[in-house]
Amino acid sequence: MRAACSEPGLPAPSAGAVAGPVASLGGLGQALADAVAAVGVARPGTVVRADRVGPAQLLTALPREALRAPARALLAPLLAVDRDGSLLRTLAVLLDVGGAPSVAAVRLGVHRNTVSARLERLRALGCDPDDPGLRLPLHLACRVQLDATEPEVPEDQAEPPEGEPAG
Repeated sequence: MRAACSEPGLPAPSAGAVAGPVASLGGLGQALADAVAAVGVARPGTVVRADRVGPAQLLTALPREALRAPARALLAPLLAVDRDGSLLRTLAVLLDVGGAPSVAAVRLGVHRNTVSARLERLRALGCDPDDPGLRLPLHLACRVQLDATEPEVPEDQAEPPEGEPAG
């Protein structure tokens, strides 16, 4: 389905969505409604699962311009020193994976120690993904700042860093 949505010959950008399994025919209506809601927030060329719609997808339904200034203000200390964007991407991925440095390392394609070092820098800048009061605002600000232009690496396609075992 993902390949069909990103087919270069399509006349318009396409997206897809799927819902979870249903136990009986009576559940098909709800599953269809879930998939329709999910496709409404899917980016062109992507397929989303209705049960995994996250902040990046939800933000697509909001006016981006209204969120940019608050996102930049929250992330200002980070953005001032993050010349290559690696800290912002690391923060976003850490928040996406629930703060697990090993999982974030796989998603980012770097060693776990690299993520740990970046995490310490993030905390020193006041961007602690483990702070319950900051977690949601940081997650939303990262998504707005990244502007959903970077394709997310699906979990099943992430490669472990060189020299580390998969899984």
